[in-house]
Amino acid sequence: MKKIMLITITAMSLMLLAMFIPTNSVHAAELPEYCSDATGSVVCEITILPYSQPGSYSPEIAEIPEGASVVFINSGPEIHTATSTDASPDASPADASSMVNGIFDTGIVGIDGVSEPIILNDNGIFYYYCAVHPDMMGTLIVGDKVTAKATSTSTTETSADSADLEFSANASGDTSITGGELPLTKINSVGNTAYIIDGTTPKGGHDAFSYDGSGHKKITGNVQVDLDPITNTGRITAEWTDPEGNNWTYKQTKFAGGNEMYIGETIDGVTQTKLDLDPVAINHFEHGTTGAGPTIEPTLFVYLASWGPAEITKNGVSQGEFEGHMMVTDGARNTETGKIVQSDGTTPYSPMMPDNSLVNRNTAQLHLVYHTAPAPEITANFPPPFETFNHLMFYELDPFVPVTHVIGTNTYVVDGVTPKGGHDAFSYDGSGHKKTSGQVEIDLDPVTNTGSILSEWVDEDGNDMKLVQTKFGGGNEMYIGETIDGVTQTKLDLDPVAINHFEHGTTGAGPTIEPTLFVYLASWGPAEVFKNGVSEGTFETHMMLTEGARDVESGKIFQSDGTTPYSPMSPENSAVNHNTAQIHLVYHTSPAPEMTANFPPPFEVFEHTMFYDIDVLPPTIKPVQLTEPDHKQSTTSDAALLKMSPYAQMKHGVDPVDVQCRQTFELVMKISDGSAACIHSNSVEKLVQLGWASQF
Repeated sequence: MKKIMLITITAMSLMLLAMFIPTNSVHAAELPEYCSDATGSVVCEITILPYSQPGSYSPEIAEIPEGASVVFINSGPEIHTATSTDASPDASPADASSMVNGIFDTGIVGIDGVSEPIILNDNGIFYYYCAVHPDMMGTLIVGDKVTAKATSTSTTETSADSADLEFSANASGDTSITGGELPLTKINSVGNTAYIIDGTTPKGGHDAFSYDGSGHKKITGNVQVDLDPITNTGRITAEWTDPEGNNWTYKQTKFAGGNEMYIGETIDGVTQTKLDLDPVAINHFEHGTTGAGPTIEPTLFVYLASWGPAEITKNGVSQGEFEGHMMVTDGARNTETGKIVQSDGTTPYSPMMPDNSLVNRNTAQLHLVYHTAPAPEITANFPPPFETFNHLMFYELDPFVPVTHVIGTNTYVVDGVTPKGGHDAFSYDGSGHKKTSGQVEIDLDPVTNTGSILSEWVDEDGNDMKLVQTKFGGGNEMYIGETIDGVTQTKLDLDPVAINHFEHGTTGAGPTIEPTLFVYLASWGPAEVFKNGVSEGTFETHMMLTEGARDVESGKIFQSDGTTPYSPMSPENSAVNHNTAQIHLVYHTSPAPEMTANFPPPFEVFEHTMFYDIDVLPPTIKPVQLTEPDHKQSTTSDAALLKMSPYAQMKHGVDPVDVQCRQTFELVMKISDGSAACIHSNSVEKLVQLGWASQF
């Protein structure tokens, strides 16, 4: 148990304090005990505990009405700060200090001192820490059920966000990209632009990878892919004109091979799932450190891949049958320079160092290769064993991947009853799976962790419900993916908007309330919910676009026998349809341990809506291209950078000295690791004196 130390504040001191605090309009109905409206203006007090004692702040998780003033009271013999960060309280002190986001900073709160008031007018979850003692961390939940209760008498029917956010039939003017379905099995190139990798090795042979970009040549060409991973059938056709003016075609209608035990990516010492790939395979890793194929490419996430014989023609004359391999992957090659680079962003990639590479997870590329059987004497070529190895690249794809913009229909609410008579938000036996009307549109940007989710549906009681989300935070946990054949998936530090990972089941990523699921797109953060036009308040919200967990017709989630309902007590025993996709949208209150009749048990409110028909749309903002570092000028606009924490900006390729800080915050360098931090101007001098920071 952490020791809680509280400071008693008299009514008179509150009145004096309130003289310096701007007024706000929050109603005080059912305020928490650390908040008061004695002066007609809500003031919430957070106590900073002595560093030598257990705990950090009291309360460590504080629920604050929207618009209330928050003051921090120092009860210990040391100076402290309360500095907002994107790192959750279970993160390391290094992460807390490197992910300072500039939303608020008290500056130094002296011994027995009281901070200047902070007013947070946006609902959401805000993490903070002490910049002097980075292992001291706390959380503010602004809005949620506190604001919902405090404003329950409000009759406002719409918010600014809900008024401005509308469904779109097609959110992009780019009519060249029409969208598609999940999993991604039908993919076409856009336009008539392709690239051929036609370099020269130091020995004068043919280089089919040309990491330095010298053999990356723009040509005309296109490709169409239509595959079925269930039956391992389909068709791939391509045509292109080479640099010498010859016209080529590629045709593949048979698929075989690929049946190797593939081991996925290794990150932070954890190795990816071991997969027995079919001739047509979806959602796995190849090359690099995976053991899945040679190291001729970096470790790549693969949306779709195929192997098998392909017929090649040149100027209308058959060249015979070759071994073909197609992959749709995340971005390995810079489309402008043609380079594949190491993590420094400049040095060409080396297959001798597969763990040293830079890959753009937020773009996608289609690789099409065909080659002869290995011939060991062909040592001048790269790859060396092949007399013929031709390599084509396509960068503009339809649908655009990664998947970040979808519309979901065919709507169901999950509203069962537990044996104790409570609300069952998962109803594995399908009894609470109820058809309704509704839709959801999700349009997110995993680079900047921004976007929107808009959903409207009719609940089980006939109420018109609406959910609006435009802010994203949380999700920054170490997520471990699926375990198959005794090998555990990649360890991932997920952002508030995350792509291509596993959750739930045996992963350790979230509770076992769902089986292990591959997740195309996920988000976390606060959302406002409306019922019959009236705001119900702000709730914690989680969205996942996953492979198929639930049977659409019966509403059941099954064990591996296909009959018995899934049990969260046996997460390894489940049946998942990898060849379908579903959207899960849940919102809930903060945990309330007394709600033991409900499932999940800790939540007073936990609502779960499913969407089974998924249309993939073009993104409204395409993710940026990887470019070589330019310390003089960032490739991202200053406005976009200001939405990111210093940590996110540096991950985005910004040099520490070029990190952008919000108004009233100053850029400093942390002494511990040389990284950038944005600190309230009032705190800079003191932190420099303490040796925590220096100025650039």
